[in-house]
Amino acid sequence: MFADINLWNPHSGLPINLIIVTAFLLGMVHGITPDEHTWPITFSYAIGAYSTQGGLVAGLSFSLAFTLQGAIASERAYLALAKWLQNPRIDAVVYIVVGIAMFLAGKYIRS
Repeated sequence: MFADINLWNPHSGLPINLIIVTAFLLGMVHGITPDEHTWPITFSYAIGAYSTQGGLVAGLSFSLAFTLQGAIASERAYLALAKWLQNPRIDAVVYIVVGIAMFLAGKYIRS
């Protein structure tokens, strides 16, 4: 079923279940890389306003909304994970995993 999905070039004639899975996966990709679309949308609204003040309002409102949703998401993540991340055992595991990731990244950069 999933072998038929090509996220980067979906074609017509897919069954409805594959269309829904494709849309869901594309939404996941978009959620992982939200900044990819932030500045072009802000820029197009600002240019489309045809005035400095309109562009400023469009850019500012878009940026404030993006900042607000980021603040809410980070607060929710903190509230959901605070109990876990304050556990010394989990803290030690996180340090080890981050240390290994940093070591591998440094090794990759040096090679």
